[in-house]
Parts: sequence; C-alpha cells; structure tokens
Amino acid sequence: MPEFDADDREHARGQLVEVLRQARLTARDLLVSALGSKKTVFDVSSAPEYHKIIAALGDDAARKAADAIGAINEAERVANTNVAPATTFGWLQIQLRSL
Repeated sequence: MPEFDADDREHARGQLVEVLRQARLTARDLLVSALGSKKTVFDVSSAPEYHKIIAALGDDAARKAADAIGAINEAERVANTNVAPATTFGWLQIQLRSL
C-alpha cells in the first residue's frame, strides 16, 4: 500500500492517479488473460502471475476482473473530487476485497 503525502494533497492526488492507472492496466491484463486473449496483454512478463490469479479466482475470474475495473473507474471519479486520496484508496481496497 503506497503512503500518500499527508502534507501536500495535490502531490498525494497525483500519486493516487498513478496507482489507479497501474491498477487499471493490471486488471485489464487480468481480464483479457481470463478471456483467453494472451496476445493483447500489456505486461507480458506478468502473464504467469495472471494465470495463478485466474486459477485462484476460478470460473468468475473474467467477471471479477471486469468488476475490479469498474471499481477502479469509480475510484478515479472520486479522486477528482475533494475526498482525501488516502480515503479514496481505502475505499477501493474495500471494494476489491469484496469481489
């Protein structure tokens, strides 16, 4: 879990945006891997890890990855408001754990 800069909210917001961008790319790669499209994965070096996650998630892997992308998109929307970045990140963690 990244530590967000408590003294500079704009810097912390920038950190959160970067974390959300990376999370979205990872969830997208997981989704396309779960759907069997290995040629469109952005991070090819992580493909073995994606397969482990897909196996752990079972038959619902693609749906859960899509739901994760939805939660990440919602977190990005909230990140553009006056909600503290750490609060937004905490909310996203709860959403992802509930999948």
